[in-house]
Amino acid sequence: MKIIHALLRIRLLNTYRLKKQRIFVDKALLSKNGNFIDVRYRLSRPDKCTKETAVFMVDEETGQKLYLVNFVQFDRIKKKYAGKVCNDVFLFYNRGGVVRKGSKVSLFLGALNKEHIEVI
Repeated sequence: MKIIHALLRIRLLNTYRLKKQRIFVDKALLSKNGNFIDVRYRLSRPDKCTKETAVFMVDEETGQKLYLVNFVQFDRIKKKYAGKVCNDVFLFYNRGGVVRKGSKVSLFLGALNKEHIEVI
């Protein structure tokens, strides 16, 4: 029984704990009126993110930062990550219509970043 538990711990370490922390962006969608950008993403190590992790987007053409939408009753749109892989959505406010369809943006989530994301 001890051997089985040891093998399971080694498997957990190899498949989860030793993974490099990465962010995978599935798609970035611009809302119909252009006020919001919906980013669908996955995290390989969600346990490394906390509520204090800074999240913002930068338009590569202008260099302007875009921040998450704040709702009074829900605070920031962030989850407490409980699973081994996190599939979630960020909603950014496109102030002044800086980002348009076909624009390239970079997403920053703490120390992680994903560059050259095309907004569709």
